[in-house]
Amino acid sequence: MTMLKRHCTLSPTITAIFSILLFAEVANSAKTIDVSFPSFDNFVLEGTFYLPLDSSGADSPPAKNPGVVLIHGSGPQSRDANLNSQVGITFPFIIPAFVEIATELQQLGIAVLTYDKRSCGTFNNCHNNSYPIPMPEDFDSIDVFLSDAQAALEYLQSREEVDSSRIVPIGHSQAGSY
Repeated sequence: MTMLKRHCTLSPTITAIFSILLFAEVANSAKTIDVSFPSFDNFVLEGTFYLPLDSSGADSPPAKNPGVVLIHGSGPQSRDANLNSQVGITFPFIIPAFVEIATELQQLGIAVLTYDKRSCGTFNNCHNNSYPIPMPEDFDSIDVFLSDAQAALEYLQSREEVDSSRIVPIGHSQAGSY
């Protein structure tokens, strides 16, 4: 530890390069799959499935994994849940909150599904997906919001890599209240 501290003090550039390489290794070990699934009204939701890897680094885990669906708060939200502010403070950068959470859960052996809300698409520069311009009720309807979340849970249950008896929804803001 002392050697690392001394090295960091002597060379912040090497420390930065080491940090980038360390992050790149973790990011490259993650397996993500772009997915799509229908909601109650046959609207096709798009998202990302984070598949845990087994300890040998194989593409398929040896056993079924527990699963989590990350569910958004109110307003247009992408599968990444990009945040640029919180509690009135604007950040000089974007935090991809769901990517961060999903990657950590994935590293713990948990399969994760994130998806774009139907109010988030290329039409409002929220995410690059194939969603059509939504109807006004798609922005405000709790029934649509809950039905889309239910469709995401059902999709995750259908994945062969996931133990359908061990799936949990995790929501924040609006999703945390239902």
